[in-house]
Amino acid sequence: MPDEAQPRIRALLEIDNADLIHNDLANAAFHFTERVRKAIETGEREGVGHDMMAALTMTAFAYEAYLNFIGNAVIEHWDERQSLWKKERQIVESLGLQWKENERPRSTTRELRDFRDVLAHGKPVLTKQKQEAKGTDSELQTLLRNYKPEWEAKLDPDFVNRAYEDVEVMWRAMLEAGQINVIETISHGSRTITFLAHVEPEREKPTEHGDGAA
Repeated sequence: MPDEAQPRIRALLEIDNADLIHNDLANAAFHFTERVRKAIETGEREGVGHDMMAALTMTAFAYEAYLNFIGNAVIEHWDERQSLWKKERQIVESLGLQWKENERPRSTTRELRDFRDVLAHGKPVLTKQKQEAKGTDSELQTLLRNYKPEWEAKLDPDFVNRAYEDVEVMWRAMLEAGQINVIETISHGSRTITFLAHVEPEREKPTEHGDGAA
C-alpha cells in the first residue's frame, strides 16, 4: 500500500537486540583463512600476503571478542578494558581449564597477540645487523633477499591455519567449561510495532502571501 494511502497511527516501537560481534569477526576470520587455503591449493598466490594479514588480524579480533563474551557470561563485574592476557588468565582460572602458556593452543594466542600488536601500533622497525656467512655470490644474495621483519615472517599459511584452528578449539572448550549453549552465542533480536491509536492526518498549513507590492 503506498504511504499516502496508509492510515496514520500512534504506535510503540520496540527493539530488543543482542549484537554479538564475535560472530561477525569469526566469520571474517574463516573467510580470509579459506582464501589463503584455496590460494595455496591452486597456486594463485597473488595478494595472498594481504589475505594472510587479514586472516590473522580477524582471528586475533575474534579471539578477544570470544573472551569478552565468555567473561561477561561467567565472571561477575567483568572488565573488558583489561589487557587480553589478564582476560585470558582470569577466564582460564575461573573455568579450571588446564592450558599451559607455552603449549598449544594457548601458546598460539600469544603469537597471535604479538602479531596483532605490531600491526595495530604501526611502529617503524629499524634494523642494522652484521653477520659472517659462507657461500657463492648467488647464495649470499639469496640470504639478503630472504630477510624479513619478524611480523612478516608470520605470514605463513601454516600459522594462519594453526591460529584459526587453535582459537576455535579454545572457544569450544570455554563454552563447554562455562556450560554455555551454542544458541546463546548467536546474535538475535526482535523489532515490534504495537498499535496504540489512529491519528488524524496532518493538514497542510496555509501559505502566507505578501501583497505583491514592489
